[in-house]
Amino acid sequence: MEATPDIQAIVENIRARLQASGRSAARVSERAGLGRSFLSDLIAGRSTDPGLHKIELIAEELGCKLVDLLGTAAAPTKRIIDTRDWPGNLPIYKINTVINKSNEGEHRLTSTVIAFAKRPPGLVAPDSYAIYMPDGSMEPWRRIGGLILISPGRPAAAGCHVAITLVDGTFSVRLLIAQTIEAVVLHAHRDQTRQTVRADKIRAMERVVELEDILT
Repeated sequence: MEATPDIQAIVENIRARLQASGRSAARVSERAGLGRSFLSDLIAGRSTDPGLHKIELIAEELGCKLVDLLGTAAAPTKRIIDTRDWPGNLPIYKINTVINKSNEGEHRLTSTVIAFAKRPPGLVAPDSYAIYMPDGSMEPWRRIGGLILISPGRPAAAGCHVAITLVDGTFSVRLLIAQTIEAVVLHAHRDQTRQTVRADKIRAMERVVELEDILT
């Protein structure tokens, strides 16, 4: 018979990793494909039997393994990054690049914080974050390595840039051309190509913050 997981220990381990990454429970839960309220309900005690499969999805989104969230012995052993140690408080997340079967690079947004950037005065949402542009697909708008600010809570509209994560984990930054209930149309600047993506293939679509967004 399998041992019953210690829910309180799981919650405390999740809390520690949320704090370490600077991410909100709602954002992590949503990106794991479990809906925005799953983690909030678990942390608040409204869910007492979340299921190991769902906890495993949360662990994957937090950049760790299931065992890291189970039991009191599974608490992080590495030092948790304190934003006060850095010159700013906007986390910059690492992007991994892997080669797919077509010999093309695919990007994956991780929960690993590689640095902190100065938070602009107008970017107050606590779940805002930043990345370094992983490729040249959006040149000349952004070159490889350019800093991109993302605010998940801001509505995405046609004409703005968005960070897209598909259900298979693929991550990219594109210009949003059009959006319907069924699909979105995305544009890559460098190649001047457009791509239609079905809504059910999208895990998350988050707005890239431009200068005018910060000033208004």
